[in-house]
Amino acid sequence: MWPELVIEDASQLWTVLANITEHGAAAANAFCFRGQADFEWMLAPSITRFLPKSWDKSKAAAFEDSSTASFKQFAHLHLHANELPGENDALSWKALMQHHGAPTRLLDWTLSPLVGLYFAVLDLWDRDAALFALPTAPFRSQKRDIKDFMAFRIWFPKRPSLRIAAQQGVFTHSLQLLTDVESEVEKIFGDVVDEGDTARHVKIRIPAEMKPGLLKQLRRMNVTAAVLFPGVDGLGRSTSELQRLMVADG
Repeated sequence: MWPELVIEDASQLWTVLANITEHGAAAANAFCFRGQADFEWMLAPSITRFLPKSWDKSKAAAFEDSSTASFKQFAHLHLHANELPGENDALSWKALMQHHGAPTRLLDWTLSPLVGLYFAVLDLWDRDAALFALPTAPFRSQKRDIKDFMAFRIWFPKRPSLRIAAQQGVFTHSLQLLTDVESEVEKIFGDVVDEGDTARHVKIRIPAEMKPGLLKQLRRMNVTAAVLFPGVDGLGRSTSELQRLMVADG
C-alpha cells in the first residue's frame, strides 16, 4: 500500500508539495508525479486496463507485439520522418503509441508537481483525486544489486516530443506485462535504502470540493491545456476548462 496523506485545504497542499520538491535537489529530478482524477483508481498502465483479466502474460505479449507492429507499419503515413523513433527503440515507439491513444505498458508521469496536480483536478469533480509522488533515486541507481531485482523501471526520454517536453514527462514501465505496479513499487521502497535519502513514495488525497479552486490557481500559474498540449487541440481544451470554471462559479 502507498502511504497516504489527506489534504484538508489548499494551503496545506502547497506546503506539502514545497516540502517534497525541496527534498534533495529539485534540479536533480528527485521525484516524479502522477495525478489521477479518482483516488480509488489503481496504478495500472492502459494495456492492463484494456486486456481481458483472463489473459495470461504470453497472450498479452502477443497482443502487444501485434499492436506495435501494426502501429509501426502505418505511422509514417501520419508523421514526419523526424518524428519517428529508430526501428529498435522499443520504448520510444511505446511512448509514441501512448501519445496517440494506443494501449501500452507505459504509465505517464511528470517531473512537475503542478502538472501532476493539473491532471488530478481536471475531471470528475464529484470524486476525490490522487496525486502520487515517486522518488526517482532507486531507479537511477547504478548498483547492480538494486537494479537487477527491479521489475519496474523509470524511463527518461532522450528525444521527447513537443507534448512530452511541455509536460516534463517521464514514463514508468514493467519488464513483464501484467505486472502489479502497486506491488512492485512496494518491493522497491520496502527493500531499497538510497544513500542519504529517506524520502518515501506517497499518495496524496485531494478532496473533490477542492478541484475547481485548484484548477483556477493552476491557470493563474499558466498550467493550462494550451501550455501542456501544444497546438490548436490544447487551445480548445483550455477554452473548455475556462468554460467549466465559469459554469461552476454560476
